[in-house]
Amino acid sequence: MSNKAFWLMSLAALTFSLCAAPIGQAQVVTHWLRTDADSVVISAEATHEPDGGEVGFLPSVIPHDVTPPVASAASISAVSINYDPSQDDITAPAQACGCGAASCDGVNCDSCAGVQVNPLFSKFGCHMANRLWGLGCCKSPCAEGALGYEWLPHSPFFIERAQPLNHVQLQISAAYNQEFPDRSEFFWARSPGGGPNSAGVGEPSVDYQDFRLRMEIGGKRFSTATDIPIRVIDPVLNQNTAGFGDMSLITKLVLFEGSEWVLTQVFKSHFNTGSRTHGTGNGHVSLEPGVLTRWEMTEFTHMHSEVTFWFPLGADPDFSGEVIRYGLGFSHLWYDGDAFGVIPTLEFVGWTVLDGQQTLPNSLLTQEVDGVGILNVYPGIRFVFDSPGDWRVWDLGFAGGFAVTTDHWYEGILQLNLRYIY
Repeated sequence: MSNKAFWLMSLAALTFSLCAAPIGQAQVVTHWLRTDADSVVISAEATHEPDGGEVGFLPSVIPHDVTPPVASAASISAVSINYDPSQDDITAPAQACGCGAASCDGVNCDSCAGVQVNPLFSKFGCHMANRLWGLGCCKSPCAEGALGYEWLPHSPFFIERAQPLNHVQLQISAAYNQEFPDRSEFFWARSPGGGPNSAGVGEPSVDYQDFRLRMEIGGKRFSTATDIPIRVIDPVLNQNTAGFGDMSLITKLVLFEGSEWVLTQVFKSHFNTGSRTHGTGNGHVSLEPGVLTRWEMTEFTHMHSEVTFWFPLGADPDFSGEVIRYGLGFSHLWYDGDAFGVIPTLEFVGWTVLDGQQTLPNSLLTQEVDGVGILNVYPGIRFVFDSPGDWRVWDLGFAGGFAVTTDHWYEGILQLNLRYIY
């Protein structure tokens, strides 16, 4: 291991110990280390409690031509390192756990004062600097209030978001090769039977498009949303048609919200407002309770997850069945500014169809469904905008998905997502 790597790893470990310890009125003694690899100077402020016990170190990487100061004694929040703007993107005070002059409890900052950012790099340059000296112990004062950072919790496409959000959303989806469309009466009612029956035999495949309008309103802890869909179907054997789909009512209740974790109860009620015989609905009411979580892995990356249990009411008791849905996703703040943000996403969603039946293609024979597993992968990207005037914050998202298992609902899907946040 090189000397530079050794010092960097040592200082990173010591920084973690500093952020976990109370700061109080600790005194500061500055030590200077110089690597031989590229003459980069690394400073470490060793803090000492009044009784002389050492608490830890706070590392900072600074330009090579800065003259090392004589040892200083001050509170941790008063120590500053000034970057030369001609050599770096930012001039800012060094921060105890990323808080600058603000107080810090080791997790959250009370305020975000004292940060000056080069206009050319805006918040992005500030995030990079915080990576050097804050190391994620505390939320960056630059991240607090930045547009992309604020909407990072609301970025997933296919996984239900754990955080309530007042918004109106238009979602356009195009899916192809939906196999066994009447499987457990999840997508269609039994066909032929109660579902589409113009072909007289089992439908082998369906392509469809959904135009779905969602309206969500509520507060920080609770929200209610409605999904109103228009569905266009293109089967292989049955007739093409379009019409109103099955409407959904979604409620969210935040059970726990900490500095990093959010735990939310979700309850979806799906109503049979679509046509069973035309294939725009499945012909019965279904309920879907579940749990949603969000974990702030770093201030730039969040993890999202969901587990729900779907079960029908009033469906064919012999043909329908229950479905467990589970998802895990990640969203990352790739670019952030005052009025624009870019958030790529990656989601994994799976289903286990516990029981029920499905009609074999081009046949009247049915087949038992017992623990069929399905897994899809969905990459996507969101662009968040803060426009002047009445419309303010809105975002535009593009996502796609494909099945990675032999069994699947649809084989592939494309989605466009437009949201207005109020």
